[in-house]
Amino acid sequence: VEWLCIKKIMLQMGFHIDFVQLIMICISTTSFSFKINGEVSGYVIPSRGIRQGDPLSPYLFLVVAEILSALVNHATQTGHITGLKISPNGPAFSHLLFADDSLFFCKATVDQALSILSVLDKYHLFTGQCVNWSKSSIFFSRKTPVILQNRICAT
Repeated sequence: VEWLCIKKIMLQMGFHIDFVQLIMICISTTSFSFKINGEVSGYVIPSRGIRQGDPLSPYLFLVVAEILSALVNHATQTGHITGLKISPNGPAFSHLLFADDSLFFCKATVDQALSILSVLDKYHLFTGQCVNWSKSSIFFSRKTPVILQNRICAT
């Protein structure tokens, strides 16, 4: 995740500037050194990302996940994604976000698949995070015709 992105999101969410600056110091004042043939040699100062195992990472994930959630909600509110209803009178839901997994729900149409791809593209442009397509899957209900499944998967 781009550090500037985290800063912008936190400020937009109403976090106090002093707190945001403290968080930025915590995540941006790090360096990595290399051990080659048993000796420490040089160092690298990263410009993005959160250290693995950093105690702040779960909380910063939630902050960044708000962007993805807001993008999906906007696509839902504008009718580009319809979401899924478990019962006729129940509310529709369009996404579930977990630690490093996301589930999206929509009608099986090419337009809605393109809308989800558009959301993911906007999220990537803003945060720098990319979808790992080799670890991604798409599932259809049994009633979705195979020809439609193939068209959606080809988008």
